[in-house]
Amino acid sequence: MRPTELINMGKSILFGAIVLVTLALIMWTVVYKFILKKSFKKGKLGTIKELIPKCLLGIVIVVIVSATLISVRGRVGYVERFVLPFVSYKLAWFEFNKVDWRNIVLNILMFVPFGFILPLAIKKLQEEWKVYLAGFSFSLFIELIQLVTGRGIFECDDLINNLLGTMIGYGLYKIFKAVISKKFSKGILLYQIPLLVAVLSLSVIFIAYNNKEYGNFVYDNTSKHKMPEIKTGDNVILSSEQSSVNVYKTKIATPNETREYAEELLAIQNKKLDEDRIDLYNDEAFYWSDDNPTILLDISYIGETVDYTNFDYDFGNKVKYMKNADEGTIREAAKKIGFNIPKQADLDIKQNDYLFTVKDYIEEDKYYNGTVNCRITEDGIISSLHYMVIEGDLYKSENIISSEEAFELFKEGIFYYPYVNSNGFLNEKTITVNDIRLSYMTDTKGYIRPIWWIFINNDKYRVVIPAMQK
Repeated sequence: MRPTELINMGKSILFGAIVLVTLALIMWTVVYKFILKKSFKKGKLGTIKELIPKCLLGIVIVVIVSATLISVRGRVGYVERFVLPFVSYKLAWFEFNKVDWRNIVLNILMFVPFGFILPLAIKKLQEEWKVYLAGFSFSLFIELIQLVTGRGIFECDDLINNLLGTMIGYGLYKIFKAVISKKFSKGILLYQIPLLVAVLSLSVIFIAYNNKEYGNFVYDNTSKHKMPEIKTGDNVILSSEQSSVNVYKTKIATPNETREYAEELLAIQNKKLDEDRIDLYNDEAFYWSDDNPTILLDISYIGETVDYTNFDYDFGNKVKYMKNADEGTIREAAKKIGFNIPKQADLDIKQNDYLFTVKDYIEEDKYYNGTVNCRITEDGIISSLHYMVIEGDLYKSENIISSEEAFELFKEGIFYYPYVNSNGFLNEKTITVNDIRLSYMTDTKGYIRPIWWIFINNDKYRVVIPAMQK
């Protein structure tokens, strides 16, 4: 979800909560005027001043319920659970994308108002343990509803984050109460420990990541698996020889750099950006030309790969595509719109689709890997082109483990495999390793690092073993 969508969703949830509470207040006013006015005068129902925190608490509860149960995206009815603590933190660390960390922070912040307003609204819940218990119980209620209905994911980490948010909110309540009463004590500082822990923990995580030479690999998030019986194919050759290979670095573009790239591509065709249709996501950016029909450019931040679509041709009913075009014609047409297909790429033609593939190709200090898929009209115009080639420049050389060591790690079950509970190879009695091959993958900082691919049961399954020595 992009930031603008997140903000709009928050606005809609808050607006809905305010509308509901406003309607409730109107109903309350009517009931108060005709039924409860005398009771208020006698002090039986408190004062209007005491009613305000209760209304705010109602808004907070409606917002939380709406955000966690009503405005849920994804596969509603699909039950998914993570009962072990800090699973989301591990995934966020190894994948290190903004979405995961944003979700963790939002789960904390969402319950801060609850911890702050609850003791103001309900006098019987002003002790810290009562507020903490109420926050935990409310969070557990939401998680159980998600588990039963499939709206969202049941996560132990949500309970932890929500409780932490409640504790932070209660700490802010203690400061607020001290300011109002002008009575300060050292004990107030103890209630700020949850806030201090949250800030310091997240700061340490991000500082540690920024100080690392390389980025993170999801495949470094290894677990110990119970392995079936393993056989090796006749063509599998294991070597105990350790060696060194090159590491490469691809570009990690900023949103401004993707914009400049989009402007360059459109300028080649004498077109300009539509300033009203620029969509920035967490890992990619969408740009449209300002004419009609338009050109759409979907540019990824990692490697600046591009999805190019010319809507004048790609969705036209009367468009005729060129069949069995020669390679030179396609390369020249792609060059005219700003794309140079790597000369090392091999061409595969399937009727109207032309697929260029370059696999772990290394030439001097450059690395190429990926595909270019395109369509071309009979007039020689590219209607759509998916430039998914990652290019890297030489960074340095690193020592790697041998294929024999990689195979031993696999035999011991020490690797990352997310499909433990599915019908993967771990559920089979016997498996056959058909091939072990050195390849490359890009980490979260754009470093193209060596990995060992292990192919299982005639390439039906694959496992990645990180190759760089630790």
